[in-house]
Amino acid sequence: MSDDAGTLKGTEAFANIRVPIRRAIAIAEARAAGARIIDIGLDEESDQLAYKVRTYRHNEIWTGTIDASTGEIIGEGVVTPAASLQGKEKPDLPTSERQGWVSRKR
Repeated sequence: MSDDAGTLKGTEAFANIRVPIRRAIAIAEARAAGARIIDIGLDEESDQLAYKVRTYRHNEIWTGTIDASTGEIIGEGVVTPAASLQGKEKPDLPTSERQGWVSRKR
């Protein structure tokens, strides 16, 4: 696929998003009281249009998927202890928690 075709496909995908990114953030944070979003972007590995999200709460990272058409959380997601993350996987959690930092993938 050429770069132009990939860009067109991406543009068409954005046109089909019914759940704005701010709503997806609210859905992810509402999943568990006190959770804060630390990463969100379109899930390029999903068979459907979806957001891949990561939240931080009580030294744990939840990685999950939110349907970009319905806002439903897809599956259970995965909870990982923050201490077990290595290198680039480990965001600056204390700073992100204090400042409400959000990394948005494009």
